[in-house]
Amino acid sequence: MEKIKNFKFYAGISALVTGMMFIVLFFILYNEKKSLAKTFAALATVSGFSGAILLIMDAKEKGDKVDLLVDDSLECDDFDFDCLDDEDIDCSFESAEIEE
Repeated sequence: MEKIKNFKFYAGISALVTGMMFIVLFFILYNEKKSLAKTFAALATVSGFSGAILLIMDAKEKGDKVDLLVDDSLECDDFDFDCLDDEDIDCSFESAEIEE
């Protein structure tokens, strides 16, 4: 079975949306005496917490991948700095000619 791309991200977002919907249901049913308001509040808490954990885990994984890419691109062991002469690089303003 092929691994689903960004599963943790999408599962985290859907868990957070589900948690928000349970909070809305909690506020709708809050004033009634015998209702499922406390149950919806508990489900909202669990859903929101799990969604936040999944999003944090996904962000850490993506951050690790970016760190690996940055570390690989910063290696300059293959570059030969001896090929650069001082004459090749001229950064002074004195040598610049102004054409009128």
